[in-house]
Amino acid sequence: MNSAKRRQSINTDMNWSAMEIDRLTDSLHAKAVNVGIADLRKPEHYAAKSYRPSAFHEYHHQPEKPRCMEETA
Repeated sequence: MNSAKRRQSINTDMNWSAMEIDRLTDSLHAKAVNVGIADLRKPEHYAAKSYRPSAFHEYHHQPEKPRCMEETA
């Protein structure tokens, strides 16, 4: 694999990893708020997010909200 393709491949792999780390961080934060070991963040933090880890993929993610922010139906 030539160096330009290899760099692109590495960059794509890092983007996928960063997306997953961000999603896991959001989930862990919500769980930490639920058990009382983290503070609630601003509502904007819990807004939907879009990720483009590669030129061909786009993912939308709704971060998990702490129980205290969940809407009651």
